[in-house]
Amino acid sequence: MKIDDIIRKCIEIPGVSIKRSEFNAELLMKTKEGKGSMTFFQLFPGLTIAYIFINSPTWAAPNLGEDSFIKKGPLLLNYCVTGRCEIILNNGNFVYVKDGDISLTECFAQKQYVYPRRIYEGMELFVDTNTLATESTWIQKEFGIDIPKIIELFCPNDNTYISAVTPEVEEILIKLWELFDIAPPFSISQMKIYVLALFSLLQNLNNIPPSQACTFVFCQRNQLKKLFSWRFWSKYFHLSTGSPNEKSCGAAYRHEIIGGRSSRASGLCEPK
Repeated sequence: MKIDDIIRKCIEIPGVSIKRSEFNAELLMKTKEGKGSMTFFQLFPGLTIAYIFINSPTWAAPNLGEDSFIKKGPLLLNYCVTGRCEIILNNGNFVYVKDGDISLTECFAQKQYVYPRRIYEGMELFVDTNTLATESTWIQKEFGIDIPKIIELFCPNDNTYISAVTPEVEEILIKLWELFDIAPPFSISQMKIYVLALFSLLQNLNNIPPSQACTFVFCQRNQLKKLFSWRFWSKYFHLSTGSPNEKSCGAAYRHEIIGGRSSRASGLCEPK
């Protein structure tokens, strides 16, 4: 699936608009709940990077699965800088990423992205494998980068890979993140270099950290609520409701949600 098709479906969502410039396309989301932006830079035919800033509890997902024959989207490589993002994938699994996590998947979100802490910042790489294979063949010829091999390493059997980022991968991702503050076109040329370095590193990692994806098959909303309820877990760990443990867990969770840090996303104006 091409990035232009994804963007076109995004701007069909109420409250989402687009602003184009010579070097990028910026999706702007403004609803009564909050605001957000995704700034896309096309690096090569078939490979695009997006910088994401959210100050909202949710962002509606584009309907990529309205054509029933579409089972896979582009390869998505996500790096969560700040916050937490929860989604239901088109294969029915519930997954989430948090600060410092990297994820790779060919699945795509259904309905919406949920941000429990409201503030979220991150990067996402969109790899259209078909376009890359036909229009950017030099990437594999010159640099030996094999995207199908990376998919097989990290996403075998259509799985989603999620793990805390390793130091060597994090070093490249931080360089990419900092480039958002540098004016194009210089920043774009640097983005290309670091993205190529990132994929080269990923396919040559000697020890790939095991995936920590915590997935739940999503059937009904009430079942998901039950899954996370204290009463549900107490049956298996012999915990009583109303216990100090229950209260402390609730307080810790509220602290996690309320407690924040300064960020670009927090600077987004509140909706009027």
